[in-house]
Amino acid sequence: MKTIKVPRLFYEDHAGRAANEGKAFWITSDRNTITLEADEAALQALLKDAQWYADRRNHDTGWPALHRSAKATVQRLSA
Repeated sequence: MKTIKVPRLFYEDHAGRAANEGKAFWITSDRNTITLEADEAALQALLKDAQWYADRRNHDTGWPALHRSAKATVQRLSA
């Protein structure tokens, strides 16, 4: 398990779609971020989803905040 802080907007969106993709536990949150403890499978699923949403060619541009949050998630998980 790894502890990581990720953007709240994208994680909440991702969690609504993720089903049985590893284990992730919400530890703390503030207005903009969530601190998670997650296994490798959950982190890889989150990264894959964030990479897809970070690429504007994959979806409409009607959600700029989600796009920015996905890009920030990719940066945090890739660091």
